[in-house]
Amino acid sequence: MMILQDNDPHHMHPDFTYVYVFVVLAVIFAVAIMFAAPKIMSYLDNRYERKKSKEKASETARVDEEKGTK
Repeated sequence: MMILQDNDPHHMHPDFTYVYVFVVLAVIFAVAIMFAAPKIMSYLDNRYERKKSKEKASETARVDEEKGTK
């Protein structure tokens, strides 16, 4: 069976250089994603909290203005 696979033009043996490059890049990308994902998520979460605090501050300012005019 191995002889038939070696002679088959559709059966390509992997070039180990490409396999090593893929493995190295996969490790680098995985580490980069694991490092960047928490930072991005905390930034987005903080952005949501800042937006909520701005809305709350604007509501408080409106209430204070209404109390001052009456």
